[in-house]
Amino acid sequence: MLAAAGVSNTGKGGKLHWFGSDDGQVMLCRVSSDNRTSNSLLGRDCFSTRWLFSERDGAWQPEGEASTVFCGND
Repeated sequence: MLAAAGVSNTGKGGKLHWFGSDDGQVMLCRVSSDNRTSNSLLGRDCFSTRWLFSERDGAWQPEGEASTVFCGND
């Protein structure tokens, strides 16, 4: 699934999170430490990239394009 998403690494200190759903889909969430910025209004913030996968014909396939999501950390 990493290869299908084009993910080779997360950057130093980055993280990969995997989530499964009852309907058989899997979500990969990549948070890279390289994308953290300082913002005086929001505090420390980051962006994560997410992919949804479904199993088709015995192989895991991405469901459409990746999405980028803002996440704020105080």
